[in-house]
Amino acid sequence: MNIPTVLPSKFIVKFQDDMFMGKSVSELLANFWATAHYDDIPSTVVDKAKQLLLDHLGVAIAGAQSDFARCALSGATLSSPSGSSVVLGRNERFPGPISAFLNGIASHVFELDDFGGCGHSGAVVFPALFGVMPVKRLSGRHLLVSTIAGYDVAARVLEGSGGYYQNDSRGWHTTGTCGSFGAAAAASKALGLDAEGFAAALGIAGSFTGGIWAFLEDGSPTKSLHCGRAAENGLSAALLACAGMDGPRFVLDAPWGGFFSTYSCGSQQPHAALQNLGSDFRILATGLKTHACCRGLHVYVDALLSIIEHENFELDQIETIIVHGTDYFRRKFDRPDIGSSSQAQFSIQYALTATLLFGEVSFRDLFPAPRLNTSCEPIAKLIKISDRSAGAAFGQCPPVEVRLSDGRSLIGRVTNIRGAPDSPLAPEELHQKFVALTSAVIGEHRSQQIISFVSELESADDMMELVELTRPLSPAPNTR
Repeated sequence: MNIPTVLPSKFIVKFQDDMFMGKSVSELLANFWATAHYDDIPSTVVDKAKQLLLDHLGVAIAGAQSDFARCALSGATLSSPSGSSVVLGRNERFPGPISAFLNGIASHVFELDDFGGCGHSGAVVFPALFGVMPVKRLSGRHLLVSTIAGYDVAARVLEGSGGYYQNDSRGWHTTGTCGSFGAAAAASKALGLDAEGFAAALGIAGSFTGGIWAFLEDGSPTKSLHCGRAAENGLSAALLACAGMDGPRFVLDAPWGGFFSTYSCGSQQPHAALQNLGSDFRILATGLKTHACCRGLHVYVDALLSIIEHENFELDQIETIIVHGTDYFRRKFDRPDIGSSSQAQFSIQYALTATLLFGEVSFRDLFPAPRLNTSCEPIAKLIKISDRSAGAAFGQCPPVEVRLSDGRSLIGRVTNIRGAPDSPLAPEELHQKFVALTSAVIGEHRSQQIISFVSELESADDMMELVELTRPLSPAPNTR
C-alpha cells in the first residue's frame, strides 16, 4: 500500500545526494530520520501514530495481567528488582531495557496488537520508547515523530529482506528479526542521536536480533518473547550508541554477514528499504486487530461472520466447512488438536469454531486455556482445508464455504479485513476496544482520560503524565 505524503524537498534532495556517496542502507535511513522533525510530518501520519499508541496501550495494559506476562515479570524481578521505567498496567518499575522487554511481551501475548510493518511493529516500537522516558523527557510531539521513525525503519528492513512471506516461510518471526531495528530507530530518535549515532544503534541492534517459529510445534507461549527481546535489544542498542559505542555501518547490506544476506539470502532487495523514503510513510500500512488470533486468520473469521450475518442456519445443519488455503496456509494454521492458547491463536479450526459458538475470537476465551471442550470438537472436525496452491496467490481474500444438510452452500467473501488500512476501524470502535481491554485494570474513568490525552498528544509536554494514568487499580484484577 503506497500513500504518498511528501516531505519538504530539502529532505529528498539530501537523501538523493547521499545515495552517491557510498553510504550504507542503515546510514541512509539514519541520515533521514535523525534530521526529520515533527513539523515536517503530514497530519494523516500523525493521526495514525496516535491511533496506534492508544491501541498499544490497551493491549499492553490488559496483557500485563496475563499469567505469561506475570511469569516474565517475576523472572525479571530476580535479576533486576527495581528501576525507574514503567511496566504498563503494573506498579512495578524496572531498568529501561527490562521494562521494554516486559512491555513487549505484554503487548503481544493476546495477539491483539497491530499488524503490518515488521509484523507487529507496535509491540517493539512503543516498549522501547517507554523505556527511554526516565532517561530523557519526551513531549507528545517528540514521542510521535519517534514512533513514526520506528515504524518506518522496521517495515523498510523487512522490505529490504524480501518481504514478509520470504522471511516467514524460512521460519523467521519477522517481529523479532526486523523489529529490533525499528525499536532501535524509535529509541535513537527519542534520545536525540545524530545521524552517526543513529546508524551506530542500528548496527548494534543487528548483532542480537532473532526469533523463530519453533514454538508452534508444541504450542509454547514464547512468541511474545520475540517482541520483548526485540524492544529490549533496540533500546539497549540506542543507549550504547548514546554512550559512544560504534556499530557496523553495513549491518544490513554487507555481502557476507549482513542482515539481508544472512537472514534472507537469495530474496533480499536492499533497494526496497529505501524506496520512496521521505514520501511514503510505512506506518500508514499498519492495521488494527479485531480478533485475538494471527492476522492470517482474520479474513476467514470475517468471511464466516458475513455468512452468519446474512444467512439463517443452525449449527446442527452444518455438514462441512470448506476453507480454501495454500500449502503455506496449511503448514501454519491447520491445527485441529489444540493443546495451548498459543496453538489456538494459530488454528483455523479454533478460530472458526469460536466464531460459530461465541460470535467472536476473544482473548477472554483463550486464556488461561482455550474455551473449547469436548462438546465443541464435533464442529472443529467439520472444518476441511481445500488446497488452492494452483489458484490465486497467497494474500488474496480466500472464501469460506459452509455446506448445509438442506443442500445450500453458503459462500463468505470479504474485500478487506476489518481494521486493515483499507478498512480502518472507526474512532468509536477503537475507543470501545481500548475501554474493554483496560477498564477492569485501571478503571473506566482513567480509560477515558487516556483516550482524551492521546487525542491531544501533540500538545502534551511530558509523556510521564500518560504513564501515570496506566497504573492499575489496587489490587489489579487478573485479566483473562
